[in-house]
Amino acid sequence: MKALLAPERRPIMATAVVCLLLYSVAGFYLRENNFVTFRVFFNFFSDNAFLGVIALGLTLVIITGGIDLSVGSMAGCASIMAASLITNRGIHPLLAFGIVCLFGATVGLIQGFLIARYQLAPFLITLGGLFFCRGVGLLISREATSITNPLVQKLGSPAINVLGGPIFWPAFIFIVLAVVMAFVLRQTRFGRTLFAIGGNAPSAHLMGLPVNRSLTLAYALSGAFAAIGGIHTAIYTGSGNATAGTGLELDA
Repeated sequence: MKALLAPERRPIMATAVVCLLLYSVAGFYLRENNFVTFRVFFNFFSDNAFLGVIALGLTLVIITGGIDLSVGSMAGCASIMAASLITNRGIHPLLAFGIVCLFGATVGLIQGFLIARYQLAPFLITLGGLFFCRGVGLLISREATSITNPLVQKLGSPAINVLGGPIFWPAFIFIVLAVVMAFVLRQTRFGRTLFAIGGNAPSAHLMGLPVNRSLTLAYALSGAFAAIGGIHTAIYTGSGNATAGTGLELDA
């Protein structure tokens, strides 16, 4: 396995993956002519935009050599929290979304602080965060809560149609966030610090880089992005569900 993953063999592995992907697409196309269409592609893209947002935040943590197991439960918790605030409390959707994002960032911040300050294992800390978020979500409601707010329904409808395929607003948000994150990772000190931490954290600390602060911020952003992913789910499906994010920590 190590030989297959060696740096000099990576181009070969990448080529093999691309060939398998093309083979699969060709097989589906020959079996069903309507599969490889722009409409199917854009539907698939919009359906999975929430997962892409969660993956963006989780990428920051993985770059540092850590893991965040709480993102799936955070997404489900954010979904039901947003739905409850809008439907049951009558709070404006934008304010509700802001509260949910703040909650996600706060949980991530606490996890990051414990990991960075006390050198605790990310697996254990975020596993605790997983159960905490799941408990909060189920405490809010054990059943799905529908959202009938006109603004949310508008956000959940297609924004534009491109080549016969609908693109929804959550997909646009994912594209914007992806561009921003690519810039942050490649062009800012924070991004370069994350790569340095993942390479060798003690050396990064000796170089004077803000290791603890950057590590804490990475987990805070991971929590916030997971919350945004949960909001995307609530918008796209028109309802919130505490169990909506079950297993997403592995998919992301």
